[in-house]
This record gives sequence, C-alpha cells and structure tokens, in this order.
Amino acid sequence: MVKFLRRNWALLLAAALIPFVILLAYLQQEWIREMGERERARLRQGLFVAGGELASAFQRELLLAPIAIAPPESDTATSSGNGRRPPERFDPYGAALLSGDWSFFAERWRAWRNYALDPDIVTAVHLIQIRRDPKPLVRSWNGSSFSIENDQDLSDRILSTLRSEADTAVRDRGLIRSGDEEWDVVPLPDSHGLVLLVRYNLNALIHAVLPRLADLHLGAMSDYRFRIVDRESGAVIYRTDPKSGDAGFAQPDIRMGLFRRNFGATDNLLARQPGDGQPGRDAFLLVSGGSGKSRDVQIANLFDRVLGESIWTIEAVHRNGSLASVVRGSIIRNLLASTGILLLLVATIIVLALSNRRALALAARQEEFVASVTHELKTPLAVIGSAAANMADGIVKERESTVRYGTTIAAESRRLGAMIDKLLLYTRLGATQDAGNEEVDVGALAAAAITERASELESLGFRVEKSLPATPLIVRGDGNALRLAIANLIANVIIHAAEGAYLGIFVTREEGTKRHRGEAFAVIRIDDRGPGIPRRERKAIFEAFYRGRLARDKQEPGSGIGLNLVRRVAVAHGGDVTLESAEGFGTSVSVNIPLTRRGAGNGKA
Repeated sequence: MVKFLRRNWALLLAAALIPFVILLAYLQQEWIREMGERERARLRQGLFVAGGELASAFQRELLLAPIAIAPPESDTATSSGNGRRPPERFDPYGAALLSGDWSFFAERWRAWRNYALDPDIVTAVHLIQIRRDPKPLVRSWNGSSFSIENDQDLSDRILSTLRSEADTAVRDRGLIRSGDEEWDVVPLPDSHGLVLLVRYNLNALIHAVLPRLADLHLGAMSDYRFRIVDRESGAVIYRTDPKSGDAGFAQPDIRMGLFRRNFGATDNLLARQPGDGQPGRDAFLLVSGGSGKSRDVQIANLFDRVLGESIWTIEAVHRNGSLASVVRGSIIRNLLASTGILLLLVATIIVLALSNRRALALAARQEEFVASVTHELKTPLAVIGSAAANMADGIVKERESTVRYGTTIAAESRRLGAMIDKLLLYTRLGATQDAGNEEVDVGALAAAAITERASELESLGFRVEKSLPATPLIVRGDGNALRLAIANLIANVIIHAAEGAYLGIFVTREEGTKRHRGEAFAVIRIDDRGPGIPRRERKAIFEAFYRGRLARDKQEPGSGIGLNLVRRVAVAHGGDVTLESAEGFGTSVSVNIPLTRRGAGNGKA
C-alpha cells in the first residue's frame, strides 16, 4: 500500500482536486451569468441616460421661447409709515396691454433669438385674450410688440382650435398638432384671461435642431443605432445611421418618449417617482439594480407612462443585434474562455501528475539500469580476473588449458569492450545527432554481424535465414554505430527469443512508398519467433532503461538501452525504426536508413 501511494500520489492528488475544479467551474459560470445580467442592465442604463439627456435638451430648447415671452410674475412690496403693505403682484402682460409698451418683451425676444440653436423653429407667437367682450382677441408678435392679428381666417382657426381643446390645453399647458406645426398653449396666470400660443415649425425642429442635439448626446453611443419616430403617423423622422435603414427596429432595445405633450414637465425622462422626491433617483435604481421580471415590469411601466405623453419616440438597437443577444454572446465567450482556462488547469494537473509518475518510473528504471550495467561489467571482469589469477599462480600448465583460458579471456574482453562501446555510443548520440559522414554498405555490415555470431547461433541451435542485396546499398553515416545497432538486434534475438531458435535478417531497398515519402531507403529487418511483445509494452519498448516484464521475471541479462540505442542510431542517420509483434508468434524490427545517391542507384530490379 505504501509503495502504491508513493508511486501514484500525484495522480491521487489530481483526482482529489478535480471535484474542486468542477465546483469552481460551476461558481464561475454563475458569476459570469450574473455579471452578464449586470452588464445588460448597465448598457440599458447608458441607453436610457443618453436618450433622457437628448429628450431633456430638446424639451429645454423648446421651452426657451415661451419663457422668454412669458416671464414669471414677481412680487413687489410697498411701505407706508411704520408698517408694510401686503405684496402686490407685478403683471407684465397687464401692464403692457394698458400702456402699449412691449419693450420688456422685445428685449427678451432678441436675447432668445441670439441664444437659440435655430430661431426658425418658432413660426409665430400669439397672445389671445380669451375673456374679452364681445369676443376673444388674437394678437401676434411682430418682434417688437403684440399687435392685433389682421388675418381673420388665422384668428378664427386659432380660436376654434383652442375651443376644441378647452378642457385640456387651455386649462393645463400642452401641445396641439395643427398641420405641420405643433402649438404650445400656455395659460398665463393673470387677471385678463390671457393665453400664450407658440407655434413651432416641425420641419425646422426635425432638420435643424434635432440632428445637432442627437450628435451631441448620442454621438458617444457608437455601438448603437438610433431613430426617432412620429407616433401619430409612424414615419421615421431621424436616423443616426441612414444607410442601415430600419433593420432590427421591430424589437428595439429601448423605446423612450420625446417631445412630451405635457410640455411643462421639464424633468429628465428618468422621471420623478414616489420615494425620496429626487428626480430620476427611483428610476435610476430600477434600471441599475437587481434583476428579473419584476424589475423589467417596473421599468416598462415607468417609461410607458412617459411614452404615452410624447409625440415622438426614441428607439435604439445594437449594431450587432439585440442587446440581449450581444450580452448573451459576451456571456458565451466568457464562459468558453473560463471553461478553456479551467480545462487547461485540469490538463496541467493531469500532465504534472503523469509527468511525476513517469519521472518516478524513469528513476526506478535508471536504478535498475545501473544495477544491470554493474552486473554486465563485473561478470566479464570476474571471469578475466579469475582466469588471469589461475594462469599467474601456475595452476594452468598444459598448453591446451592455456589456450582455453586465453580464449575465455579474449571472449570476455570482447564482451566487455562491446558493452563499453554501447555505453559510449549511447552517451554520444544523446549529446549530438551527428552520425558521421562515411559511406557504409549496410548489406556488408549485416553479413559481418551474422558471421561474428555464427558459431554462437549454431551452438544454440538457431536456424538462420538471411537475404542480402547483390549490389551494395550505400548510406552515409557512422559505420561503427550501424554495426552496433545490427549486433544489438541480433543479441536481443539470442537473449529473448532463444525458445523460437530462429533468426531472420533481410536487407532490402525500398523506394516510392508513402512511409518513405518517395525517397530510397535501405531497410534492415530482423525477425524472430520468440514469445512476442505484449501490446501494452510496445510503445514503451524503445524508451531508455525500459525492460519488459518477461525479461525482468526471467532475470535475463540486459541494460535496457539496447532498442533505445537502435532508435537513436536510426534517427541520427535520418531514418526511423518500426516494430511489428504478435504474442506467441514473434517480433520483427526494421531499421530504415536513407540511401545516398550512389546507393539509391544500386539494387534496382
């Protein structure tokens, strides 16, 4: 159990962390959704504020003319003796009607014309004496005074219109539509029953004032398209982006009132609501706070009331679709990004755990490698030392015994030398990929390798099958490294596949195959009929210091670097190694080395 925990603690830790990562992902998704709703509320708030500022600025611009002509009454106080008389109201209209001096109004009129964005928005201003006997009288402003209107038809039209609206416009200030004009009817608080009528030119409002105010208050909202619609006719009177037309406005993100009939209401469209009495405060809280259907219903009710009092409406849509779809897209992008980060975190944890396990396994294989190499080196040294001691002590005197001992020392020396050469080659190929530049005939190398081990193979009862090319197959590289690679493959067959008693070595030339990308390759294939390699071990068999389970169980000699060395030699020569194996039937290992031009021209059928 302790050994299992020591080998797999990283994987167990990763498995324990994954539920916490899943919980983190869920909480993060909920947070992103909440942030999306808040972002939607913020964007809607920005739209409402921009639209409200435009409506307020437009309303104020229209109110300037009536205010200039209809100044508020003021109180004056007079004193008599030691006491003070009650204040008396100053009635500018009554005073002007009695004296005929309209200079007070003329000065204010000139000031308004200098201040207004476009004075042409006012077609005319009339003063109507409603309670005059025998009939009401219409006066018109000529720039210096209110003179009696000479156009009887105009007077009759004005009086008839006012009579039809007597219950609303004359009693409470409001707008009346008359042709291409809007009439602002202002009841004056005096004793003469006066009504001020300001006639606004709709064309001037639409083409002169409205574009300038829209650029000022909507210009910063570049992500949106706005339009203004006449509620009575349904005609679009203004667009911030005429080229885009009316696409998307069937369901606008916001719809607000503009040009209110209740003309005296000067508050921002985020209107005064029951609460603390601060204009717009409750409406602002509705737009920016909370979420859900109840808040949306309250907002809708608030702006529907203002919309019902308005002549025009402001509508807005996002350039990339509805505001809800834009926020939804933002939420999806954020979810994908956060999910990707969390998946990357999980993958990192798993990779670290697997890397740690791999490092532990590599460390264990390195320890086994050191033990195996130590044994491989000590065995021939022990044999050589024992034979040399016997000869030095005079134990061996007969000539035949001396020859036998000498042969043993020579064989173990070659074995020791081969082991040292293998270790040196492994180290050199690990530090550099330079394989040398000599021309080598791989067919001759294979033949020499077979000849070198022929007596051993015969003594072990191996049947050797070989097929070598009739003409040289020349590759460029390190002949000694290639020789060691072939010898290592033959040694593996002798050690690990002796029960099959079969060795096949085939050197062929291959060209034009998909695997070799159309180039000419020398292929050195070593076959055996041993137990084969289990499927789960085939990917790891070429890793450094790796030894199969069967080799470990049988305690067969070996260092675990043989096949890794073969692969390094092949890669250093620009080639590769392939393996085919079937459990119970044997293994085939092929070393593929690219031919030189001279070698590529040989061996063709």
